[in-house]
Amino acid sequence: HRTRPIWGLQYHPESICSEYGLQVLKNFHDLTRPKKRKLASPTLASSKRGYQYKLDIQRIPVENHHKADTWIQQFQEHQHLIWLDSSLLISDYSRFSIWGALNGPMSYHIQYDMHTKTIIRTQGETQETIQQSIFDYLKHELCHYEIEKTSLPFEFACGFVGYFGYELYQETLNMQARHHSAHPDAQFLFLDRAIVFDHLEQ
Repeated sequence: HRTRPIWGLQYHPESICSEYGLQVLKNFHDLTRPKKRKLASPTLASSKRGYQYKLDIQRIPVENHHKADTWIQQFQEHQHLIWLDSSLLISDYSRFSIWGALNGPMSYHIQYDMHTKTIIRTQGETQETIQQSIFDYLKHELCHYEIEKTSLPFEFACGFVGYFGYELYQETLNMQARHHSAHPDAQFLFLDRAIVFDHLEQ
């Protein structure tokens, strides 16, 4: 969020029924109480960006195909792609599935190694190595990314889609890194286009 503090709590469900379960919830409640502090103004931040994008929206007929068939038709030739699924339809919650790949001129792929603080950025045939924390990199990129609001019934408007690996806790807690994953510690696609499948209207 650009104007409010962000807090997160991760726990196993069974921990709430443990001896200190109530204390875990109380600590989270106390930490997230509203505090009087001056937060960064989104207006000032966005005025420095100078890059504003507009979504070009098109409706694509599915012609009674199963959504998996549509997926294959659109993305079978792409190596890096995403499918954010909401096949279980819950009113006002899981109406849409989102598909995307690196098939646009602005799209690119990044992967991060926490131990060397190295980002590999690949865009088309061009590959660049950046020595920077993934958090600093994303913060910098998002400060240059702004998109006009739309009247669509969902909030997704392209941008970064990916994951932070579990081992990144060693970086966020400023701990000596001891565990090394065989996979990238973080990986994101920057999508400049996507297909949103409407499960309600098909």
